[in-house]
Amino acid sequence: MRNTTIFALAAVLPFVLGHGDEGNGAAEGHAASSVSVQDFGAAFTAGGIVPDVLAAFNPTVAFYASYNTADGHGAALIAPGTELSTAEAVAPQEFSVEGIANAANVTDSTRFIIVMVGPDAPSRANPTNRSIRHYLAGNFTVGTAVSSVLSTASTLVNSSAPFTSYGPPAPPAGTGVHRYIYLLYVQPEALNGEGFDSVGLVADDRQTFDLVQFRTQAGLGPAIGGTYFTIDAAGGNGTAEGSGNSPVPSSGSVSIVSFAGVLATFFLAVALL
Repeated sequence: MRNTTIFALAAVLPFVLGHGDEGNGAAEGHAASSVSVQDFGAAFTAGGIVPDVLAAFNPTVAFYASYNTADGHGAALIAPGTELSTAEAVAPQEFSVEGIANAANVTDSTRFIIVMVGPDAPSRANPTNRSIRHYLAGNFTVGTAVSSVLSTASTLVNSSAPFTSYGPPAPPAGTGVHRYIYLLYVQPEALNGEGFDSVGLVADDRQTFDLVQFRTQAGLGPAIGGTYFTIDAAGGNGTAEGSGNSPVPSSGSVSIVSFAGVLATFFLAVALL
């Protein structure tokens, strides 16, 4: 009887231990998965971006940014709500998009604007500097190359220098979780030959950026896509390694519970022998 129980456990363990390897695909070098526009919208609401930063968010395209993982597995996709470290957030590696044909009034020659803001300055509980403009660039077009991270997405390529170059997040120590939001807009044709200084912006003035006012000045419609990541500065400037995971539970958590259940069953069976 004892030998039968041990044999049964040995047969089950490889399946249980191997089951958790599927989680966190992009960060471990596996193929990334698409995110639906419905899930993007729900994530912005769950993360409080609606209504803290946007009155509403109804994306029509899936917009992605990627980053280099701290564990050396290369570039990974930023699913909405992914937690990064400051080292991982030092610069985006790629912008890409799925379903661009679903956006209204978009043609092959349409250009796009990408802006990244940090609304939680100096903290989410006391956002007196909402928002910091970390990045602003126009004249993006949909390229012919496929994303290096997500094979179903097309890269967005820029034909000019950013108006506001990328400023890496550096949340103050002890200020909790900070959100960093990318938004994708259709660029009005009137801006194709103009810089954003033509609508009243100063390139180096990143502080207290008013997103609503910017949309009005630039003549922008609602964002057609967006994503966001977080940095936890509770323990010291967010320098600890990020998890690389979005808040969506992965199959890995299921495998841990299953393994614990198998062990409990095994020891109970042995005790009864």
